[in-house]
Amino acid sequence: MQSGHLSTDSNYESIRKTLVFYPLSLPETNPKQDISLRSNIYIYQIPFTYTESDLTNLFRQFGKIISTRIIRDKQTGRSKGYGFVQFDSSEAANAAIQRMDGYVVSALGKTQYGDPLQQVRALKVQLKKE
Repeated sequence: MQSGHLSTDSNYESIRKTLVFYPLSLPETNPKQDISLRSNIYIYQIPFTYTESDLTNLFRQFGKIISTRIIRDKQTGRSKGYGFVQFDSSEAANAAIQRMDGYVVSALGKTQYGDPLQQVRALKVQLKKE
């Protein structure tokens, strides 16, 4: 037998016994993160006078709302006409998408000159893309 070579079954068995095999594991997923990916909806064509409260009142019928946000211009604070609603479940988000996509809303506002203006909009609702 030459040194450095494993030629006998006993040497093989002793080495094999010292090897530790670990099962292949997939990266752990965070269930909370998975739910947020499927339960956060994007809404656009929101009337400019709508507030987070208006959006919450409009969508609360579909389930428990975690958060509501209307995106605003940083300088003027004026709504940009889109926002997000996050539900506590993907089922609630899907129900909201099914019922509210194309739903017509109206709101009273004013033009930049102070004249009354009624906004009538058909909401566009879809899952938020991450």
